[in-house]
Amino acid sequence: AKHAIRGFSDSVRSELIHNKNKVWITTVHLPAVNTPQFSWCKNNLERKPQPVAPVYKPEVAAEAIFWAAHHRRREVVLGGRSLLFIWGNNFFPGIADWYTAKTMYDAQQYDGLDSKNRPDNLWNSVEGNFGSIGNFSKGQRTKSFNLMLLKLPGYQYLGMFIASLLLSGVFKYLIKSIKYKGKS
Repeated sequence: AKHAIRGFSDSVRSELIHNKNKVWITTVHLPAVNTPQFSWCKNNLERKPQPVAPVYKPEVAAEAIFWAAHHRRREVVLGGRSLLFIWGNNFFPGIADWYTAKTMYDAQQYDGLDSKNRPDNLWNSVEGNFGSIGNFSKGQRTKSFNLMLLKLPGYQYLGMFIASLLLSGVFKYLIKSIKYKGKS
């Protein structure tokens, strides 16, 4: 679903740019957030569902979404693991798939068996007010280092500077390689 949303957002963004529209779309990539969705979601796993750590307070996600709505960015990534998975999947998709298969299946479950009679919201809404905070407050993160960096003035220039340093190193290496091959 996340890949479909990303593809859809990219497509709409391109059309908006082409039509010189002033509307801007920002995709916010969220980590595990301590919301009550795990209390009412349909679960076909054996054990009770839980968010995969690290888990962030809903207020941190809300802050990132609010910030994204007021700043023209293509994407905002909240949480180090989210950033790691996005970059890892871009450069090493097989490794990301393998790691996810080995670790995330068990990481999204806890405690004993889940009740198969528990109400869920797959086909109908669940009665009751669940609020906005889930049952996973212990150890949840109250800040995001990514978001703090993103809010710094000139943050995007720091990224461009680091990328230019890396590219200059690659170009120097390639030039040396070509010169070396020319001497033999």
